[in-house]
Amino acid sequence: MSDGRKYPKLIIGGRDITLRQRPGAKPVEERKSIVSNRVTMAFRDGTAHRLESELETGAMELFNANQNVVAIRTQFGAIPFRRDGKNREHFADLCVDFRNGCRNLYAVRNEANIGDLKIELELIRTQTLRHYAHGLHLLTEAQITKPEIYRAREMARAVKLQNSEKMAWVIDALKALGGSAVIFDLATYLGTKLVFAELWTAIWALFHDGLIRHVHPNPAAAVITRLSRIRIAKENADV
Repeated sequence: MSDGRKYPKLIIGGRDITLRQRPGAKPVEERKSIVSNRVTMAFRDGTAHRLESELETGAMELFNANQNVVAIRTQFGAIPFRRDGKNREHFADLCVDFRNGCRNLYAVRNEANIGDLKIELELIRTQTLRHYAHGLHLLTEAQITKPEIYRAREMARAVKLQNSEKMAWVIDALKALGGSAVIFDLATYLGTKLVFAELWTAIWALFHDGLIRHVHPNPAAAVITRLSRIRIAKENADV
Protein backbone atom coordinates (compact mmCIF):
# COMPACT_ATOMS: atom_id res chain seq x y z
CA MET A 1 0.00 0.00 0.00
CA SER A 2 1.11 3.57 -0.66
CA ASP A 3 1.33 4.47 3.05
CA GLY A 4 3.60 1.50 3.79
CA ARG A 5 0.91 -0.37 5.69
CA LYS A 6 1.56 -4.11 5.93
CA TYR A 7 -1.31 -6.54 6.10
CA PRO A 8 -0.82 -9.78 8.07
CA LYS A 9 -2.35 -11.93 5.37
CA LEU A 10 -4.09 -11.81 2.03
CA ILE A 11 -7.48 -13.49 2.31
CA ILE A 12 -8.75 -15.04 -0.92
CA GLY A 13 -12.52 -15.17 -1.24
CA GLY A 14 -14.18 -18.55 -1.46
CA ARG A 15 -16.35 -17.39 -4.35
CA ASP A 16 -13.48 -16.51 -6.70
CA ILE A 17 -13.01 -19.06 -9.49
CA THR A 18 -10.66 -19.30 -12.42
CA LEU A 19 -11.85 -19.14 -16.01
CA ARG A 20 -9.62 -22.09 -16.90
CA GLN A 21 -10.57 -25.67 -16.17
CA ARG A 22 -8.19 -28.45 -15.21
CA PRO A 23 -7.73 -31.06 -17.97
CA GLY A 24 -10.15 -33.93 -17.49
CA ALA A 25 -12.07 -32.22 -14.70
CA LYS A 26 -15.83 -31.81 -14.81
CA PRO A 27 -16.69 -28.20 -15.85
CA VAL A 28 -17.44 -26.10 -12.80
CA GLU A 29 -20.77 -24.98 -14.29
CA GLU A 30 -21.94 -28.62 -14.31
CA ARG A 31 -21.22 -29.20 -10.63
CA LYS A 32 -24.53 -28.98 -8.81
CA SER A 33 -24.25 -26.82 -5.72
CA ILE A 34 -25.50 -23.54 -4.30
CA VAL A 35 -22.34 -21.94 -5.69
CA SER A 36 -23.07 -22.99 -9.26
CA ASN A 37 -26.44 -21.24 -9.07
CA ARG A 38 -24.87 -17.86 -8.38
CA VAL A 39 -24.17 -15.25 -11.03
CA THR A 40 -20.68 -15.43 -12.52
CA MET A 41 -19.01 -12.23 -13.72
CA ALA A 42 -15.53 -11.65 -15.10
CA PHE A 43 -13.38 -8.71 -14.02
CA ARG A 44 -11.02 -6.98 -16.48
CA ASP A 45 -8.06 -9.12 -15.40
CA GLY A 46 -9.90 -12.28 -16.53
CA THR A 47 -10.79 -13.47 -13.02
CA ALA A 48 -14.33 -14.81 -12.67
CA HIS A 49 -16.32 -14.14 -9.51
CA ARG A 50 -19.41 -15.71 -7.97
CA LEU A 51 -21.92 -13.07 -6.92
CA GLU A 52 -24.81 -13.61 -4.54
CA SER A 53 -27.32 -11.02 -5.71
CA GLU A 54 -28.31 -8.64 -8.47
CA LEU A 55 -27.22 -5.74 -6.26
CA GLU A 56 -23.78 -7.28 -5.77
CA THR A 57 -23.51 -7.80 -9.52
CA GLY A 58 -24.35 -4.13 -10.02
CA ALA A 59 -21.61 -3.10 -7.60
CA MET A 60 -19.16 -5.32 -9.46
CA GLU A 61 -20.08 -3.65 -12.75
CA LEU A 62 -19.49 -0.19 -11.26
CA PHE A 63 -16.02 -1.17 -10.07
CA ASN A 64 -15.28 -2.98 -13.33
CA ALA A 65 -15.86 0.25 -15.25
CA ASN A 66 -13.70 2.29 -12.87
CA GLN A 67 -10.21 2.46 -14.37
CA ASN A 68 -8.77 3.34 -10.95
CA VAL A 69 -9.66 -0.16 -9.75
CA VAL A 70 -6.90 -2.73 -10.29
CA ALA A 71 -8.24 -5.81 -8.49
CA ILE A 72 -11.42 -7.18 -6.94
CA ARG A 73 -12.02 -10.12 -4.61
CA THR A 74 -15.29 -11.52 -3.34
CA GLN A 75 -16.05 -12.86 0.16
CA PHE A 76 -12.98 -11.29 1.76
CA GLY A 77 -12.57 -12.71 5.24
CA ALA A 78 -13.01 -13.91 7.80
CA ILE A 79 -12.39 -10.59 9.57
CA PRO A 80 -12.44 -11.05 13.36
CA PHE A 81 -14.08 -8.66 15.82
CA ARG A 82 -15.74 -8.76 19.21
CA ARG A 83 -19.33 -7.95 20.03
CA ASP A 84 -21.06 -8.27 23.38
CA GLY A 85 -17.95 -9.95 24.78
CA LYS A 86 -17.93 -12.69 22.12
CA ASN A 87 -15.55 -13.35 19.22
CA ARG A 88 -17.26 -12.96 15.86
CA GLU A 89 -16.32 -12.96 12.17
CA HIS A 90 -17.41 -10.99 9.12
CA PHE A 91 -16.95 -11.65 5.40
CA ALA A 92 -16.88 -8.52 3.24
CA ASP A 93 -18.80 -9.00 0.01
CA LEU A 94 -16.17 -7.17 -2.05
CA CYS A 95 -12.53 -6.23 -1.54
CA VAL A 96 -11.41 -3.55 -4.01
CA ASP A 97 -7.82 -2.46 -4.61
CA PHE A 98 -7.31 0.95 -6.23
CA ARG A 99 -4.48 2.24 -8.37
CA ASN A 100 -3.32 4.65 -5.64
CA GLY A 101 -2.70 1.75 -3.24
CA CYS A 102 -5.95 2.09 -1.28
CA ARG A 103 -7.86 -1.06 -0.37
CA ASN A 104 -11.53 -0.79 0.56
CA LEU A 105 -13.96 -3.45 1.73
CA TYR A 106 -17.67 -3.30 0.93
CA ALA A 107 -20.77 -4.86 2.41
CA VAL A 108 -23.52 -4.97 -0.23
CA ARG A 109 -27.11 -5.14 1.08
CA ASN A 110 -30.59 -4.06 0.15
CA GLU A 111 -31.89 -1.39 2.51
CA ALA A 112 -34.57 -3.78 3.74
CA ASN A 113 -31.98 -6.37 4.80
CA ILE A 114 -29.47 -4.21 6.66
CA GLY A 115 -30.65 -5.10 10.15
CA ASP A 116 -27.88 -4.29 12.64
CA LEU A 117 -25.14 -4.63 10.02
CA LYS A 118 -24.11 -1.00 10.54
CA ILE A 119 -23.26 -1.80 14.16
CA GLU A 120 -21.14 -4.76 13.09
CA LEU A 121 -19.27 -2.69 10.49
CA GLU A 122 -18.51 0.07 12.99
CA LEU A 123 -17.12 -2.46 15.47
CA ILE A 124 -14.81 -3.81 12.76
CA ARG A 125 -13.68 -0.29 11.86
CA THR A 126 -12.68 0.47 15.43
CA GLN A 127 -11.20 -2.94 16.29
CA THR A 128 -9.48 -4.79 13.44
CA LEU A 129 -9.99 -3.10 10.08
CA ARG A 130 -6.50 -1.52 10.12
CA HIS A 131 -4.98 -4.98 9.64
CA TYR A 132 -6.89 -5.65 6.42
CA ALA A 133 -7.87 -2.48 4.57
CA HIS A 134 -8.11 1.31 4.60
CA GLY A 135 -11.90 1.53 4.62
CA LEU A 136 -15.09 -0.47 5.12
CA HIS A 137 -18.27 0.78 3.46
CA LEU A 138 -21.91 -0.21 3.11
CA LEU A 139 -23.42 -0.11 -0.38
CA THR A 140 -27.18 -0.26 -0.95
CA GLU A 141 -29.53 0.47 -3.83
CA ALA A 142 -29.09 4.15 -2.93
CA GLN A 143 -25.53 4.00 -4.27
CA ILE A 144 -25.91 1.15 -6.77
CA THR A 145 -28.64 2.66 -8.92
CA LYS A 146 -29.88 1.26 -12.22
CA PRO A 147 -28.79 4.38 -14.17
CA GLU A 148 -25.28 4.09 -12.69
CA ILE A 149 -25.11 0.38 -13.55
CA TYR A 150 -26.27 1.14 -17.09
CA ARG A 151 -23.59 3.82 -17.47
CA ALA A 152 -20.89 1.48 -16.17
CA ARG A 153 -21.99 -1.31 -18.50
CA GLU A 154 -22.04 0.95 -21.55
CA MET A 155 -18.65 2.48 -20.75
CA ALA A 156 -17.04 -0.92 -20.22
CA ARG A 157 -18.38 -2.05 -23.59
CA ALA A 158 -17.33 1.16 -25.37
CA VAL A 159 -13.77 0.99 -24.07
CA LYS A 160 -13.31 -2.36 -25.80
CA LEU A 161 -14.64 -0.97 -29.10
CA GLN A 162 -13.46 2.64 -29.01
CA ASN A 163 -12.09 4.28 -32.12
CA SER A 164 -10.16 7.51 -31.53
CA GLU A 165 -10.95 8.87 -34.99
CA LYS A 166 -14.70 8.44 -34.53
CA MET A 167 -14.48 9.96 -31.05
CA ALA A 168 -12.77 12.99 -32.59
CA TRP A 169 -15.58 13.29 -35.15
CA VAL A 170 -18.12 13.48 -32.33
CA ILE A 171 -16.14 16.17 -30.50
CA ASP A 172 -15.81 18.19 -33.72
CA ALA A 173 -19.55 17.85 -34.36
CA LEU A 174 -20.34 19.05 -30.83
CA LYS A 175 -18.07 22.06 -31.34
CA ALA A 176 -19.84 22.87 -34.62
CA LEU A 177 -23.19 22.68 -32.82
CA GLY A 178 -22.12 25.13 -30.14
CA GLY A 179 -20.58 22.75 -27.62
CA SER A 180 -23.71 20.76 -26.79
CA ALA A 181 -26.44 18.87 -28.62
CA VAL A 182 -29.21 16.32 -28.28
CA ILE A 183 -27.81 12.95 -29.30
CA PHE A 184 -30.49 12.54 -32.00
CA ASP A 185 -29.52 15.91 -33.51
CA LEU A 186 -25.87 14.93 -33.31
CA ALA A 187 -26.64 11.77 -35.29
CA THR A 188 -28.50 13.83 -37.88
CA TYR A 189 -25.60 16.28 -38.18
CA LEU A 190 -23.08 13.48 -38.70
CA GLY A 191 -25.35 11.96 -41.35
CA THR A 192 -23.85 8.90 -43.00
CA LYS A 193 -20.40 9.52 -41.54
CA LEU A 194 -21.31 7.40 -38.52
CA VAL A 195 -24.11 4.89 -38.14
CA PHE A 196 -25.95 5.31 -34.85
CA ALA A 197 -24.31 2.28 -33.21
CA GLU A 198 -20.87 3.77 -33.93
CA LEU A 199 -21.97 7.15 -32.59
CA TRP A 200 -23.36 5.53 -29.44
CA THR A 201 -20.08 3.68 -28.79
CA ALA A 202 -18.04 6.85 -29.39
CA ILE A 203 -20.24 8.82 -26.98
CA TRP A 204 -19.77 6.29 -24.18
CA ALA A 205 -16.04 6.13 -24.81
CA LEU A 206 -15.96 9.92 -24.49
CA PHE A 207 -17.93 9.71 -21.25
CA HIS A 208 -15.41 7.18 -19.98
CA ASP A 209 -12.51 9.52 -20.78
CA GLY A 210 -14.26 12.47 -19.13
CA LEU A 211 -14.39 14.47 -22.37
CA ILE A 212 -18.16 14.99 -22.41
CA ARG A 213 -20.94 15.42 -19.83
CA HIS A 214 -24.64 14.60 -19.64
CA VAL A 215 -26.69 17.81 -19.45
CA HIS A 216 -29.18 16.95 -16.71
CA PRO A 217 -30.02 18.28 -13.21
CA ASN A 218 -29.15 14.87 -11.73
CA PRO A 219 -27.10 12.87 -14.26
CA ALA A 220 -26.44 10.00 -11.85
CA ALA A 221 -30.18 9.27 -11.63
CA ALA A 222 -30.95 9.59 -15.34
CA VAL A 223 -30.69 7.00 -18.10
CA ILE A 224 -29.13 8.41 -21.26
CA THR A 225 -31.20 7.98 -24.45
CA ARG A 226 -31.00 9.38 -27.97
CA LEU A 227 -33.06 12.33 -26.72
CA SER A 228 -30.55 13.22 -24.01
CA ARG A 229 -28.38 16.31 -24.35
CA ILE A 230 -24.61 16.04 -24.01
CA ARG A 231 -21.91 18.71 -23.96
CA ILE A 232 -18.15 18.99 -24.14
CA ALA A 233 -16.69 19.01 -20.64
CA LYS A 234 -15.60 22.54 -19.74
CA GLU A 235 -12.17 21.37 -18.67
CA ASN A 236 -11.77 19.82 -22.13
CA ALA A 237 -13.35 22.61 -24.17
CA ASP A 238 -10.19 22.95 -26.24
CA VAL A 239 -9.96 19.24 -27.12
